[in-house]
Amino acid sequence: MGSKLDYAQKAASNNIPTFIANGKKKNTIIDIIEGKSVGTKVSL
Repeated sequence: MGSKLDYAQKAASNNIPTFIANGKKKNTIIDIIEGKSVGTKVSL
């Protein structure tokens, strides 16, 4: 079983916008979509 970073890098390598963020906080996905500085953007 891989780590979330491994899977995030694989997704990013396929040109899929990928973030690792705290899913327990409210509105995390909305904040990412709005361009706020939330979590870590994974890119290659």
